[in-house]
Amino acid sequence: MPGGPVLFDFIVVVVTKRLLGDMFERFVDPCISLLRKRLSELSPTSDTNLVVSLMNIFECMTDDFENADVLANISMNDTITWIESAFFFALAWSVCATGNVPVREKLDELVQELMDGSMSEEMFTLTGIQVKLTL
Repeated sequence: MPGGPVLFDFIVVVVTKRLLGDMFERFVDPCISLLRKRLSELSPTSDTNLVVSLMNIFECMTDDFENADVLANISMNDTITWIESAFFFALAWSVCATGNVPVREKLDELVQELMDGSMSEEMFTLTGIQVKLTL
């Protein structure tokens, strides 16, 4: 392949940035919207702190990407799976972890709906989101 490892590294960076941007838009905004509009937290937080917590956890989960040997021995599909898994772990332990059990269950329901495709009419009403998010 022309360009070799440099081109592959560039492609990984572009795909990763796009994937993360899409995941943040698809999952974080609706979860925070639902949390603010309809649910309550055990300990009050700001939207910014929730997102910073998510990014800190995500960064810890993806530290191995800084190691060139790891990247050289992992496929693009495995890289995407790793990023998605780290993102959902971080989402669960940041944005979705600030409330009591019923709050976490409602956020879990929202995330499951978003993973399956689009939100139900009930979730649109609860989150106050006007635009339908679809795959």
